[in-house]
Amino acid sequence: MGLFQLKGEYSTPHFENKTLTQDNFVVQGIVKKVYLEFSTDSNGNNIPPGTIEVNTVGKNKANTIIVYPYDALLLDLPLESEIVDVFYNGSIPTYRRLNLNDSPNNGGFQNPPQIKPSTGTLANPQSYKSGGGFIEALKSVGSKLGSYFKGKPIHRLKLYEGDTIIQSKFGQSIRLSAFNNSKKDFNPKIIIRNKEASKFEKIPVSTAIEEDLNRDGSTILMSSGDKINFTPGTPDLLGGSDFKNRPDKSSKIVYIGTKDDKGFEAYPSNYDGEQCFITSDRLVFSSRKNEMIFWSKGHYGVITDGIFSVDSELGININSKGNIDIQSFDKEITLYIGDSGTINLGNKNLKPAVDGTLLVEILGGLIKELLDLRIGGLLTPSGPVSGMNPENEKRIKAIGEKVSNLLSNRVKIQM
Repeated sequence: MGLFQLKGEYSTPHFENKTLTQDNFVVQGIVKKVYLEFSTDSNGNNIPPGTIEVNTVGKNKANTIIVYPYDALLLDLPLESEIVDVFYNGSIPTYRRLNLNDSPNNGGFQNPPQIKPSTGTLANPQSYKSGGGFIEALKSVGSKLGSYFKGKPIHRLKLYEGDTIIQSKFGQSIRLSAFNNSKKDFNPKIIIRNKEASKFEKIPVSTAIEEDLNRDGSTILMSSGDKINFTPGTPDLLGGSDFKNRPDKSSKIVYIGTKDDKGFEAYPSNYDGEQCFITSDRLVFSSRKNEMIFWSKGHYGVITDGIFSVDSELGININSKGNIDIQSFDKEITLYIGDSGTINLGNKNLKPAVDGTLLVEILGGLIKELLDLRIGGLLTPSGPVSGMNPENEKRIKAIGEKVSNLLSNRVKIQM
């Protein structure tokens, strides 16, 4: 029964090279192969994904062995030609990446340390960590890192006292910190970053960097206390932004309601306190089965340089205990209801609106008929009477001139 097979008979392979570790708990080795899928060794033992084949070095001897991940559920997968620590604390050897480079994406030596053969220690221990298990074979490693992996300079993150950090070979990171602020005050913070900003490409890879909320690929930041430098849109070199619609900076919005109207003008001047930022080039929120609910104790703002769209299958309800302002500066506001829809304005006691064009037509016709009575005359018991009092005729004509002004040039409805 091989390693990781079931049925309760949990057996482990025996390693003939364990004599190497009689007085060594940890040895170093160069990764020869990385198993990305399930496989088996020459003895029929199962090799799970994440297992590596290592050329170990110790006691001036070398040997090739199979080494398993220390924690298969929290993998930091090495590459071929990288250096790893191999632990023999039990019957199964396990490994840990040993990254001695400026960049976290390659665990080999950029500038191999000088090792004294007589002592097996580094000639310059200030350059790298202790090299007690290294010998001359570790002074040069191969350049082949895998079948398709192509290394890109990735910078290490700047460290602060007490930090817990996970960094990948690709610029992703998770930082749990409390003192990564200018004043070194205690302000717990979590930063999850997917890709380091392109601006760091011009910085030497040996320089430690910090996350950039405004320029990194995608970021989730949870902070407390200290001020966060957040800029909406794409920031420029001077600290500005390409965001055009900035009501927090300058606004032509004028609230025309009653004196009790209070528009959303109190934009935060400082981003501090308990807060959370999610920023990327695109954000997609999806609720596949149930509700999506947003609660805001304070104001709720949606600001966009593009079009704000709400599409609903069943309807839209807007309930407000305050006034409602809808503004469109020198533009159109259109309500489309189709051929059979209705628009209701007011309370329950609704009455039909008037067709302005038809009303003008009817009033114009009535005035014309009144004026025509001057010629045709009006039948009375004494016979037809023609003509009209000049003052009455003048007033009727004045009313007729006003009828054409009944139609609005800015508000139009369909009857």
